Amino acid sequence: MRIPGIVGWAALAVAGVTCAGKESQDPAELRRRLSRLLDRGDVVTVERELSGRETDPTAGYLLAVAAALRGRTTRADSLFGRVAAVPGPLQALAAVRRAEIQAGSGRITEARAAADRIARGLESRAGNAAVDWMALGIAYRLLGAANPAQFKDALAAFDRAVASDSSLIEANLQLGQVLLEKYNAPDARAAFAEALRRDPGNARAELGLAEVALFEGRPDSYGLVEKAVKDGPGLARATAVLARMDLDAESLDSALARADRAVGLDSTMERAWAIRGAVLLLRGDTTGFRAVERQVRAHRPAPGGFFAEIAEALGRQRQYAAAARFAAEGLALAPDDPELLTALGINELRIGKIDSGRARLERAFAKDPYHVWNKNTLDLLDQLAKYRT
Repeated sequence: MRIPGIVGWAALAVAGVTCAGKESQDPAELRRRLSRLLDRGDVVTVERELSGRETDPTAGYLLAVAAALRGRTTRADSLFGRVAAVPGPLQALAAVRRAEIQAGSGRITEARAAADRIARGLESRAGNAAVDWMALGIAYRLLGAANPAQFKDALAAFDRAVASDSSLIEANLQLGQVLLEKYNAPDARAAFAEALRRDPGNARAELGLAEVALFEGRPDSYGLVEKAVKDGPGLARATAVLARMDLDAESLDSALARADRAVGLDSTMERAWAIRGAVLLLRGDTTGFRAVERQVRAHRPAPGGFFAEIAEALGRQRQYAAAARFAAEGLALAPDDPELLTALGINELRIGKIDSGRARLERAFAKDPYHVWNKNTLDLLDQLAKYRT
């Protein structure tokens, strides 16, 4: 069973928006052009063209997406809320995107309650439009963090979105990203390739294919990520992936420069901040690291992903004790985070704490049963228990 992907926006610039101060353009042409701008992260042009149109639901939605892309979460929350308050084709989608903003800033309970409310409302409707199926898939994905079975419901919703509107390539992008996060590289590749087939030059689809290549350990992965950065210079995620690869190669100066570039594009991107923090730790600058941590916690008080990324980076540099220590520090803030449980469990195994390491991995696997590496490690530990010495 395939699993849906991460929330996005590229194909959702629906017909009806006109450039401020310009004559009305063909809606389909305008939709394609704005989508292409957003897919390479060209927020400046989109905001300039839609300036003064915040009260128009379609323009307001796109401006909210642009704000979220740059980490301006307060503005994004306000604009999504404004669109969600007005009956219309983007109402449910804006509401669930607002829930995403809440989850990203650590308001997990509020976000899940909103996602559940949105899902129940859409489930009761007949004849949902494509964007409503998309909204339902996003809601299910948010709920899937607590109930992994709902990822399958999200898959069905995204499939319905594609069936309702084949031009909605965002469904393929979302599908591919979560498939990759759940370690299903072949299906992720197919989803990203389909998005790229429908929209040649789509930088986000290129990045997805590059990350699949990276996951598979292919030697061309670095070049593929570089191409995605070139085609999507405004995409913080693409630059952060390249920074992570530089860090793995111990090119610390390049990793730091690219992490700074990603943070400059999106000040809320935990991965980019974590790469910067890891470089500082590897250079022995704990004071600088704590300054980075304060920046991250100002946006999200319990940044599990940040500490998980730090632990993983240190582990790849064979600093296993330090990796375990930072994973434990993060777990004190976010005790149910499966990424942190995995990072701590793996590194405890590496330093000989077999019983506690196994217990962490069992807890992580219960929360994320798609995690194939945790499953394989637990299976290995089961086999080791039967060995005779």
